[in-house]
Amino acid sequence: MGKCDFAQGTHAYKAVLNVLETYPRDELLQAQDNELLEVAMGVLQMQERDMCRSFVRKDIYGRFFSCMVYVPRERYNTALRRETQQILAKEFGSQDKVEFTTFFSESILARTHYTVRVADNNIEFNVKDIERNLIEAARTWEDKLQSVLLECAGEATGNDLNRKYSHAFARAYKDQVLPSAAVVDIEKLELLTDENQLEMLFYRPQEAAKNEVSLSLYHKDEPIHLSAIMPMLENFGLRVIGETPYSVKTSDGQVNWIMDFTMLLGNTAEGDFSASSERFQNALTDVWYNRLENDGFNRLILSAGLGGREASILRAYAKYIRQIGVTFSQSYIESTFERYPELAQQLVALFDKKFNPKAKYKVVIEGHADEISWYVNYISDNGLVYVVRNGGSDHQIAPSKIVNIHTKKGIVKGVFGWPAIHTRNKAKEEAPKPDNIFIDIGAATKEEVEEMGVHVGCVITYPDTFHILNNDKFVCRAMDNRMGGFMIAEVARLLHENKKKLPFGLYITNSVQEEIGLRGAQMIAERIQPNVAIVTDVTHDTTTPMIDKKKEGHIEMGKGPVIAYAPAVQQKLRDLISETAEDNNIPFQRSALSRATGTDTDAFAYSNGGVASALISLPLRYMHTTVEMVHREDVENVIKMIYESLLKIKNGETFSYFD
Repeated sequence: MGKCDFAQGTHAYKAVLNVLETYPRDELLQAQDNELLEVAMGVLQMQERDMCRSFVRKDIYGRFFSCMVYVPRERYNTALRRETQQILAKEFGSQDKVEFTTFFSESILARTHYTVRVADNNIEFNVKDIERNLIEAARTWEDKLQSVLLECAGEATGNDLNRKYSHAFARAYKDQVLPSAAVVDIEKLELLTDENQLEMLFYRPQEAAKNEVSLSLYHKDEPIHLSAIMPMLENFGLRVIGETPYSVKTSDGQVNWIMDFTMLLGNTAEGDFSASSERFQNALTDVWYNRLENDGFNRLILSAGLGGREASILRAYAKYIRQIGVTFSQSYIESTFERYPELAQQLVALFDKKFNPKAKYKVVIEGHADEISWYVNYISDNGLVYVVRNGGSDHQIAPSKIVNIHTKKGIVKGVFGWPAIHTRNKAKEEAPKPDNIFIDIGAATKEEVEEMGVHVGCVITYPDTFHILNNDKFVCRAMDNRMGGFMIAEVARLLHENKKKLPFGLYITNSVQEEIGLRGAQMIAERIQPNVAIVTDVTHDTTTPMIDKKKEGHIEMGKGPVIAYAPAVQQKLRDLISETAEDNNIPFQRSALSRATGTDTDAFAYSNGGVASALISLPLRYMHTTVEMVHREDVENVIKMIYESLLKIKNGETFSYFD
């Protein structure tokens, strides 16, 4: 005590004295004064600090090493003690079991005395290296996660994520997953939203067998039931041999789920696994959201290296040949392609060569295919469903309409309800509005609605079907603009039947999301980068009641297609179309559109530095209702107009105003 240089009675003096009074008696008798002083001063410096220290003393007879290890009491556990024994045995080359004695007191430090027996302790060792190994061993899973988050995401974002996820994972997860791998899971979990409730990661674990793969699914709010996902995975040619679910509850109370699948892979295409992984993830996502069919053709995504859309080509061929009388079942065709993946690849390559022109000069004819609808927005306690628009759905036509609610369990029927005429206040009669119309599906409670598979976000459509009035009027829902898809398909049929070979590449595209912002046409324009675009859509027949012709113009069903005059319409292309119509005695009308056309024409015209674009419209009555009406002759004349105009376009034509 005389060597510590602390005044008797001071706090530091008492602390050093306490270290020595609680020190193992054998060590007090065998250690040198300078060794004891080093221990006492080292422990004093550790007080109230979250750190680990080790002090090593050689036995004077060379029989063992005496190691005194101090760690914060809250970090001490059996796992740490066992790892420390392994570290010391390896460091000193001991083949014997490392003995230990642990001492707890009122101090924040736990002391463990390890005795490492060796044949000869006259060896070189580095105490600092031992301490570094012990410090690493004493770090908790949460400590390591914080370090990796700070390294990967930076200090600000890393600390935010650490506060959110440091206590989010269960013990079972931490026992199986390294913190470095947990960061990948956190990145996926952060992508989950009400609109994007599923994320995934398909990978091949290190040191796994060649045919062993893993899939992690990340789902918002609730786990995915095995009965829902297993058939999908099996149709991709995967055999599940293990599944482990983990709940993740973040500091804000949000509960998400991670489901880890271990699977065996059947036949797989040669090449980069990362490319196969991306194709599989895109396809499984499409299957989950009902954008891709769930059947055995999906095995070709991994076995033949096809994309989801390419597998759909073969699926469509299989269904077509079944319709024309070929007796092979779909399952037989699927299994044949699985056995001979090269055949599937060659058929898709043939399709691509035959129908993808890959020409330098490209012309697009386009019509959009999306149907306006509703989304489930709110479910009341008494089982009524309230909606929000998906596109320009008309709330005034809704009351008393039957609807289809599209769920994973299938179609659920419902009706837009409305108070009976006898119960309404005629003095203050309320009109249908988006916030007061509702759907009744025959359920009495919110729970009953959810049991039927209906949830927020389900799409709602009308079931109204096709009719013909007076022999020449076509009536149906979604004529706007599925009729456009029919007309451009008919143009393609005429070109094929008449064996017309165009001097340019022709792309026939049926886009989606026109109703909510021309999104599909924007993507098509960026992907194809056409030189010319001829768009067909519908326009208003203005001869019916309550339409102001001075504002909307005079357009009449049965008088021919409508050629648009608008800023987005290229004048020389428009003139080519109108002159072609005149040369071929195709009747047509004209329409002037201020600022924008409100159609996919705008998306093409202003893409890629400018694309020569034109709009040919089909007159239509009662737009955005379930009884949209068009004239047979107008449909036929739109087809003729596009067909004849294509025959007039020359390869390399710039439609420049200066030529």
